[in-house]
Amino acid sequence: MVEKRIVNQNNYSEEDGIVVTESIDKIKLWRDNPRKNDQGVKKLAELLKIYGQITPIVVWNKNMTVYKGNTTLKALLFNGEKTVKVLYKSFSSEQAAISYGIADNKSSEWGDWDNELLKIIFEKNKEFIDIKRTGFTEKEQKSFMLSSTIDKLPDMGLQEETKKLGKFVIITFDSKDQMNQFKKRFNMPMEQRKIEYTKLIGII
Repeated sequence: MVEKRIVNQNNYSEEDGIVVTESIDKIKLWRDNPRKNDQGVKKLAELLKIYGQITPIVVWNKNMTVYKGNTTLKALLFNGEKTVKVLYKSFSSEQAAISYGIADNKSSEWGDWDNELLKIIFEKNKEFIDIKRTGFTEKEQKSFMLSSTIDKLPDMGLQEETKKLGKFVIITFDSKDQMNQFKKRFNMPMEQRKIEYTKLIGII
């Protein structure tokens, strides 16, 4: 277990793998970060107000730039915080630091939500869990409540009704997550925007 080191008067550590609390103005954002994260700053800022910063950001100690946690740093700045928890990493080069940053961003896309389990958790603990303290909005909660029932769609006589409307059914979603769940259920490519009603009927 790595022990915390007392930060010197310059509030700077060059030791690899050490988590320290640094002055926030000493840390630089990754200027060329290809991950668009501004839309998440205010949401994360609210969670940081509730829980504080638990996970440190990862900074290359050679250039004091953050390669993991840019959204966290922006959210702390948004909240007016003066310090930030930092884990320093001695990357072999700037290219290595950039590769790590891209890999970290990409890996966040590999997980998925079990909407049925989320539904159970929220229903079981609805008296104790405040939806706003989880990062979900009430609209998103309704979304996964709906998407968790997609596998149990009833027979609604869709074929007769749809014939009157034309070749396509227009479906609206409350969130991107709900739309992606629908596409997975009906084996649609993520980039596909339309589904013929005959295929929809065949699956149902």
